[in-house]
Amino acid sequence: MKKEIAIVVVAIILMSILTVLPVISSDVSKIYDADGAIISSAIIVNQTSVIVNQTSVSESEHPINVADAGDLVGKIVFSSNRDGDDEIYVMNADGTNVKKLTNNTADDWNPVWSPDATRIAFTSDRDGDWEIYVMNSDGSGVVQLTKNSIVDSHPSWSPDGKKIAFRSGSSGWNTGIYVMNADGSNLKRLAYPHAMLSNQAWSPDGSKIVFAMGGSEIYVMNSADGSNKRRLISPAYSKGIKMADCSPAWSPVGDKIVFYSFRHGFLETTPGSYDAYGEIYVMDSDGSNLVRLTNDPYHTDYAPSWSPDGTRIAFSSERDGDWEIYAMNADGTNVRKLTSNSADDLYPSWCCISEGGKATVSIESASAPRGSTVTVPIRITNVTNLGTANIWLSYNKDVIIVDSVSEGDLSPVTTGIDNAAGVTKMTWFSATGKTGDFVFAYVTLKTVGNTGDKCSLDLDVKELTDTSANTIPHTVTDGTFEVNPTLMEGDVTMDEHITMADAMFIAQYKAGLRSLNASQLKCADTTDDGDVTMADAMHIAQWKADPDGTLGVLFKPLWESSADDDMLEPVDC
Repeated sequence: MKKEIAIVVVAIILMSILTVLPVISSDVSKIYDADGAIISSAIIVNQTSVIVNQTSVSESEHPINVADAGDLVGKIVFSSNRDGDDEIYVMNADGTNVKKLTNNTADDWNPVWSPDATRIAFTSDRDGDWEIYVMNSDGSGVVQLTKNSIVDSHPSWSPDGKKIAFRSGSSGWNTGIYVMNADGSNLKRLAYPHAMLSNQAWSPDGSKIVFAMGGSEIYVMNSADGSNKRRLISPAYSKGIKMADCSPAWSPVGDKIVFYSFRHGFLETTPGSYDAYGEIYVMDSDGSNLVRLTNDPYHTDYAPSWSPDGTRIAFSSERDGDWEIYAMNADGTNVRKLTSNSADDLYPSWCCISEGGKATVSIESASAPRGSTVTVPIRITNVTNLGTANIWLSYNKDVIIVDSVSEGDLSPVTTGIDNAAGVTKMTWFSATGKTGDFVFAYVTLKTVGNTGDKCSLDLDVKELTDTSANTIPHTVTDGTFEVNPTLMEGDVTMDEHITMADAMFIAQYKAGLRSLNASQLKCADTTDDGDVTMADAMHIAQWKADPDGTLGVLFKPLWESSADDDMLEPVDC
């Protein structure tokens, strides 16, 4: 918001009044302390004077990853007042397909994607003051996470999506950094309220949080408890005033930190009048190798956000007279304007809809003996605001048929079974939408083929859309089915009868004269103790002598344990 940028500029001036500060030479080539001694010389980057108080590291030792040619990919969420008040919008990363996500009389702003791109956290005053909210990526399912009488703003997600850090305080001037679970529980303070504590961001491994303190200096601290706070970069001064470094953001791989800063100094706007304008900078994550990326005098570039692959940076700029969203390569080249209107478009947050971010429709593989049934689930996972699912299952009707379909987590599911065509159709609809991981339906398959027959279980997703009828990106995982051998207790020879040959097979196996496969070993374990021994062979021999147990033979019937429930009852021959 423009108001926040103005606050930063005023803070720069106020801090100069409260502190005895160094000054710069008239040619901005040197920085002097209060006694007139030279503290540092300016370094020159991209033909622009950058006033710093640190060691310069050559760019060749710390190269910046430059994006390859090609279209911008992913989604960018941002805030805009194009409809009269601040609302949240989403667009493709190339600026196309803009959609409005919030619509109310309040101000909604500062949106940020969750790591899995399924949710958006944002700031809103819809309850009368600034609070943190979260919603699904399509604007549905809004949940208020904080509720108090002070200012809560600028949320940022932990890399695992389980926590949200944010600023909180009595005003924009005096805020601390807090962290809570993504559902609003387990609130913890990491940094005490401080004048102009700026936006925070997590490191990719989740162990640290970077932030700007006092509106001018970038620090890092442990994310677990706020300990080990340390400054990453020394401040810069212009005309005796400490210049602000703001809104730091860690690169996706953690080697860089981008931020916007006024450290290049004041510019003369009219004779004798000076003003400061923000530009985008990047540095190594340890504070070294500072590089100025933008150079647009008399206009501010603001609120940088990394692309998911770290090759580009989105940011807001007023370079065309109002605030628009731009993108550039990570080295500052190839600047592209993404929005164009007379409103203010601010706070871009970039995500990538990748294979990992898509929903998945899958069916489990299965097997069963001839003449038996088995039930397998069809799942829909990683889905947001599911409104309609129309899924067809195709199979080889000479191997299996569908015996029945029952509902899973979604209800009701309309089913049409056409075994003559080898197709079963399933449809579900909801006007309210479902988000998460679900069992779409349980399908009971009956084997009609012979032992060893196989077929594929092919899913054809005819429709998978959200409640606004938008297609949900998804992948499909098909399954397979195989007709297993028919297992019978004691039938080691697999001929569907019990004979003395079965006992002999066990004896030969124990003597090392014969190998048995997994199915044969299961049939051979007639004592159900998890092992095949000579006792199993004796069991078969005694059962052959007294199959009904009428003679009181020691082992009695074979088929009497719950471990045998998936096997056929033995048949004498």
